Amino acid sequence: MSEEVGRDKAYGSLFDFRGDYPLQSEKVDLISKALIHAWDKIKTAKKQAENPFFHSKYADLSAVVDACKGALISSDLVPVQSTTMIDGKLILVTTIYHSSGQWIRGYLAVNPVKNDPQAIGSAITYARRYALLSALCLAADDDDDGRDAGKFAKISGPKPVASDADLKRWAETIRDATQFVELKSIAD
Repeated sequence: MSEEVGRDKAYGSLFDFRGDYPLQSEKVDLISKALIHAWDKIKTAKKQAENPFFHSKYADLSAVVDACKGALISSDLVPVQSTTMIDGKLILVTTIYHSSGQWIRGYLAVNPVKNDPQAIGSAITYARRYALLSALCLAADDDDDGRDAGKFAKISGPKPVASDADLKRWAETIRDATQFVELKSIAD
């Protein structure tokens, strides 16, 4: 099978190569069940590493692995990440394997800012973190130790509230609309 993979027609080619690059094993029934089981147990990756340039916190690779490792192991799953060169581009390959032999896979082009070992290593680590988050449909959240727990309660002033009549009119408009332009009245 020779088909173009990863081409974004709207933005050009960030990852444009040809070849046989499968995204999953022939069967995925067992790995799908295992992923559902694991996903229910995966923790949120905590943003504990400091980014001095943006004065913010982020979940580093270790935090992402810690968030999912126990759930994956208990579901007979393991992530494997490796790099390869495809058409002169450095590609991170993330594969989630199940003990049955079934697997799912994703490919991510790695674009270091410089061509030296430090920049390449940094870009690979960054890609590994985001590829693993993406493969497992995870999000990292801020660990503010309760600092912002009451933040939104301090907002005062009138809150916009739709009347029951407005809600009924909007629901009827949505139900009866045959063209998109008919929905514009809801936004007005």
